[in-house]
Amino acid sequence: MWMGARANTVFLNKLKNIKGFRPVTKHKSAELWQAARVTLVQMTPNEDLDADEQAESFDEELVYQLEQSAKWLKQQAPTLFSQLRKSGHEMDVFISYIIDRDQFELSLSSQFIAACARLNLPLLFMTND
Repeated sequence: MWMGARANTVFLNKLKNIKGFRPVTKHKSAELWQAARVTLVQMTPNEDLDADEQAESFDEELVYQLEQSAKWLKQQAPTLFSQLRKSGHEMDVFISYIIDRDQFELSLSSQFIAACARLNLPLLFMTND
């Protein structure tokens, strides 16, 4: 989400927390050109598991975290996002996925997609390859 220093402080302070779920981090930008950021999910695979168990555990946790993120997004006021857009700020849901193989699978629930759409947040995907 791109926004100036004053706008991002106001924006970050107006985001609501819900019982049982809080964003992993909230970062305001230090400069006008920097993006303010709310991290809803941040995960790394459990290296103690074998590859199959690791993938299954990671997928289950990701599904759960995205469900919680959808609930959190549903609690946010659409007017807050539209006001920022009107003042020239850009917002999106940025999904970064570091892969160590040729492909990856990512399933986004309809609830998560609907919560993003309600706030007019496009989904942006990026991998390391």
